[in-house]
Formats: sequence, C-alpha cells, structure tokens
Amino acid sequence: MSREGYRPPRESRSVETGKTELGESLREKIYFPHVQPILDLMSKSEMFREAPVSPETIKDVLYAFIEQRIISIQVYRSEQHGAAFPVGINDTGALAKKLYEAYGGRVDALEPNTNKKRKEFLFTSLQTVATGNVFAFMEEAMHQMVLDLPRALRMLAEGQEPDSREIYIVGSPTDEYGEMSDTFANRLTKEGLFPEFGSLYAEYIERELGESGNDTQVQLYGISMGASFATSTAERLVADGVVTQDRDDQQGRPSLSIRLDTPVGSSNLPEARKKWQIPLGLVADATYTALADPLCVGFCLTI
Repeated sequence: MSREGYRPPRESRSVETGKTELGESLREKIYFPHVQPILDLMSKSEMFREAPVSPETIKDVLYAFIEQRIISIQVYRSEQHGAAFPVGINDTGALAKKLYEAYGGRVDALEPNTNKKRKEFLFTSLQTVATGNVFAFMEEAMHQMVLDLPRALRMLAEGQEPDSREIYIVGSPTDEYGEMSDTFANRLTKEGLFPEFGSLYAEYIERELGESGNDTQVQLYGISMGASFATSTAERLVADGVVTQDRDDQQGRPSLSIRLDTPVGSSNLPEARKKWQIPLGLVADATYTALADPLCVGFCLTI
C-alpha cells in the first residue's frame, strides 16, 4: 500500500468509504495488492464466469473495504499507561449498507436487528515498526467481509438492518504512529511485556465496549505472538469484570471468546530450560504420532 494512502490517524472514526474529509477519491491514491490476484482468479474460474457479479462489482467491494479501513484509522492514547497505538476498523454491516446504497438500494426505515453485535479484536504478531500496524493480517478482516456480505445484502433487500460485526486490527506502540513513554518502557522491563500490553489493550477495549451488555459478543483473536497479547488482555478484562465467559449468567456483560493461532512467546521458564522446549516438543509429538498412526512411522521417525 502506498504511504500516500496511509494518512496520519484521526481521533474519531467514520464508516464512510471512498471519500476523505476533503472529498477526494481514495481509490486514485492507494494500491491494494489483493485486488488484481482476486480478479485474475475470477477470470480463470469456470464457477465465476457464469456468476451474476461482474469483475467491476468485485473491484468496488474490495476498494470499499480498504477505503473503510483507511478512513477508520484512529490512534488510542492512554494517559494512565503513557503509551499510544493505532487501530484500524472494518464494520461489515456498515460496508454492506454503503455498497447497497451505491447500487441504488434504500437503507432508510430498516427493521431493527435483535441479533447480538459482534466485535473481534485481532492482535498482530511481532511488535515492530514494520509489523505492528493496522494492515497486518488483513486476510482475516477480508475473510469476515466475504462471509458477512451475502447475508447482509439479503437482509437489506428484505428491509432489515444487517448484522453488526466490527473487526479491529490492533496495532502496537512500536508502530510509527504509536508512542511509548520512558515510564511505559521501564514497566515492560520490570512487569513483563505481555501483562503491560494486555493492560493497555484492555483499557482500550473497555472504552470501545462502552455500555455494551448481553447483546454483544467479543472475540479476542491472536496469531503467533499476538496470541499472548490476546490472552493477557482477556485475563485483564475478565478480572476487571468488563466481560464474562459464563454465557449462562452474563449479568449484563458482553460474552468473551478467545481464538489463538500458533501461540508462542508466553513461557516464563528459565532460559536454560526454554531452549529445549521446541526440540523436545518435536520429539514428543513425533513419538506420539508414530505410535498412534502406523502409517506415519517412517516419516515421523526421520524428522
């Protein structure tokens, strides 16, 4: 993505797509690398050749998606922690309404939606300037958009408010739009990276949830090292009574689920023991698999 498209974040967010505050078209200013491969795949697939959706419509959807992400960028600053980090948000319900209206549909006087609202917070992996930004793991937000749009458009066609799902990609204080005070950096050394980041992220999520109650589902999704950030954040949110994992007795609080993919980095073992974790884990896993699956013996015992 061109740096020209990544503008300094704003404190407030908007679900408007395609226009900056000055009314300029974002599409002419950004490069979205996912668009052309998707269009190429469509042109080669027999399934898409007879589909009622044209490549131009798919292009509109993809650019509306990335434009919504860019315009929604905000920076959260915590005075308590002395740190700040960027956040990018996609709202699939608002995106569906924007697209539906652009193609001539009406989005006024819709029937209220009684389904639970969904908020997903995705934590990125390595926290560096290059990776701790709001465009990491965009595939997850795109995946949710593809899942949600067909149902949302059908609901709009039937005069109903579409389901609400917001996907937050949570950046890092190490990003160029983030900030870390000396006090925060010193606490990372004394208290540990994950507890401090977890406390910082929990403060932001609590603010975003506001007065949300039983009608809201919250998911924390961490990938690789992000799994440890998600876990630490969840621990803090539950301890503070902001959310609950007891779905039978929510007591007016949002329900929480946690998804961890390839989690790493949360071990507190001494360094001398930690270096043996991976090789011993591979040996133990290969041995178990070899015993449990005879077809795997030859392969497993050679790794």
